[in-house]
Amino acid sequence: MDAKAALELRERFDFGQRRLLLSVGRLTQRKGLVEFITKALPAILSRYPDALLVIIGDEAVDALHGRAGSERERILVAARMAGTEQSLRFLGRCDEATLGAAYQAADVHIFPVIELPDDVEGFGMVALESAAHGLPTVAFAVGGVPDAVQDGHTGTLVEPGNYVALHTAVVRQLAQVRDGASITACRAFAADKAWPLFGERLCGLLSESHR
Repeated sequence: MDAKAALELRERFDFGQRRLLLSVGRLTQRKGLVEFITKALPAILSRYPDALLVIIGDEAVDALHGRAGSERERILVAARMAGTEQSLRFLGRCDEATLGAAYQAADVHIFPVIELPDDVEGFGMVALESAAHGLPTVAFAVGGVPDAVQDGHTGTLVEPGNYVALHTAVVRQLAQVRDGASITACRAFAADKAWPLFGERLCGLLSESHR
């Protein structure tokens, strides 16, 4: 874990010692942030009032299944209605150094993807990216997300739509310390899923299928 980068990011954005929930990705309905803020974040804040949801990503204006209007504004409206606006911070689109530092500084990566008709979450690459930085993910087990999160080792998978279980898992994760063992487990899982290895395995399987 790069403690220096994490500290510098916290100082740069005035996060202090607040517990950080990190969301990474383009702002789309499928990412489920509106529902997370409405149905899970208030319960998390009741346990950890200092928690801060840090959102990295910009508007998905060219999304195939995007809906009209600003998703960022919908997220803000949801936060105002839930009384959690002060526990929200948008960083927009960040460079690689800032993104890497955010993964280092955060306490948990949240991935509350919701199921939408004709708009399925693919492999869940952002969860794997989080694991590569040693950061566990709490996510709904939808689409390809279970392939990117090793439940109980690199994070927690929750039944889709169960926001009680989701906020419980986040609270449990916030209570844990990111020790060397958990960071190593996350990074090892991500390394094992690296594209070169995946390609080698795929070639091996294809070769076996033709024997």
